[in-house]
Amino acid sequence: MPPLSFCHYTSVGVQGAFGLSAFGNLNEFFDRQLTTYEHYKDGEALIRNYRNSGNFIKGEIGLAVNRKLLEGKLQIYGRPKQTFYKSTGIYNKTYNPLSVTVQATYYLNSFYFQAYYQSPDKMMFTSSPQINKSRNFHSLTVGWANSEWNIRFMGANFFNRGWSSAQIVTESPLYTEYRENIGTSSHSRINVSITYTSGYGKKVQRGNEVGEQSGANSAIMK
Repeated sequence: MPPLSFCHYTSVGVQGAFGLSAFGNLNEFFDRQLTTYEHYKDGEALIRNYRNSGNFIKGEIGLAVNRKLLEGKLQIYGRPKQTFYKSTGIYNKTYNPLSVTVQATYYLNSFYFQAYYQSPDKMMFTSSPQINKSRNFHSLTVGWANSEWNIRFMGANFFNRGWSSAQIVTESPLYTEYRENIGTSSHSRINVSITYTSGYGKKVQRGNEVGEQSGANSAIMK
């Protein structure tokens, strides 16, 4: 059965030095298909099966805030988000993770300095009793740009040790599994980016090439 989806977004804000957006959405899957683990041959083994059971509900609410200080040279962005998961049927479980994203950017003539932090992302799977927990992501970036050149140096995840990028935990009455994803996405690293933009032959519309700052959209109609 296709999911019933309800989404609602609200946005309020003041243009200029301060912006604020509030958002929220709700999705529900009725009689969803589940991965189950059941006894096989009078309990001699377990068999993985698939059956429809219960509903899956996911909702989230949050705020996006953007603040400009020092005549716009310092821009601070924050986005707290509360997510709600609810599973009914065979796996009756509730999971309510909170996540936070924070970014600060300072502009100094053609240079910019940016600090970024995103808390670990946590989610419950729709079709199985699994919970995924990724690691946090943090970075410091220094950039320089003029009308043609854009140079960036970024150091990321310098407080993270090891190569673990995510943990996936499966919990059911008869079967429990712990799995760890190994990769480079959460490992410490240094990125260097050098780009050159040429407008030969046509007029080029350039955006914010010094450094992009996330922001909260205003509800005011222009």
